[in-house]
Amino acid sequence: MTFDPNKVYGDVPQSFSHRVEYALRRCEKEETKPMKRKTIMAIIIAVLMLALTTTAVAAVLSRTTEFFAQFYGVDYRNKLESGTTYVGEQSTTFSNVTFTLNDIISTEFKSQLANEDGSGYHELTVPFFFTTGTISAAEGENLVLLAWDEYTVDDPAGYALYYGDMYPTAPEGVPTYAEIAKEKGAVIRKVECIPNGILDENGNHYMGCVGYTLIPQEDGTVFFSVEIQPEVAVPQQDSYQLSLCICTEDVDLSGNPIEGTRQSTDWIVTLTPEAAK
Repeated sequence: MTFDPNKVYGDVPQSFSHRVEYALRRCEKEETKPMKRKTIMAIIIAVLMLALTTTAVAAVLSRTTEFFAQFYGVDYRNKLESGTTYVGEQSTTFSNVTFTLNDIISTEFKSQLANEDGSGYHELTVPFFFTTGTISAAEGENLVLLAWDEYTVDDPAGYALYYGDMYPTAPEGVPTYAEIAKEKGAVIRKVECIPNGILDENGNHYMGCVGYTLIPQEDGTVFFSVEIQPEVAVPQQDSYQLSLCICTEDVDLSGNPIEGTRQSTDWIVTLTPEAAK
């Protein structure tokens, strides 16, 4: 079944439909592979400017809300701001790389899903889950991080290449990942964080669609986003279990994988609502 954003969100602009189709993919039926997103992220500039304007305002900003509102529009901002926020700044270190989640938000959407017998659609209200985060080298580690799949060792380091005008173009003379690694004697480590889904009480994933991005940052970290759309009824719970697959692999200065270095694990995060303010 092909995901139809118009069935989920009603009448939406064509550009929005294209973005949703680009962002979401079938994790149960399709190959697990990151999807490029051609837009996003002037939001980082916006967040920084707001932080400089007033620390009081910066304190209440949700990076997750800002990110997805920038990508999907003001209606998403309203939905996320009215959703449930879970405790953020959870992190884990794996393969000398630290993965840190910002705030996690869930909000309900009405989805119209195709009946299996082809007789039409049925409506289901389900919680969608959204989060963003950062991947960084663990303290003291001499690593050059490379966003998995989309980027090569010969790309200008720290610059997003697939988001159109939302990101600055790399200035002339920016060193590549390989050049930085050679100069520093560092290991080039490919990194990835992709969603498996929300787990039920038996540790199985609720069927649904997932989307994610991996976006290089000029400070050497990798920003990521995660969104999960269950396609079955998920019962209301005091907390949820989020499963993320994190993976690393070292490559040489030519970008060839180094045998025996690929590592992956499932990171299970407990989503507990923040205390009401």
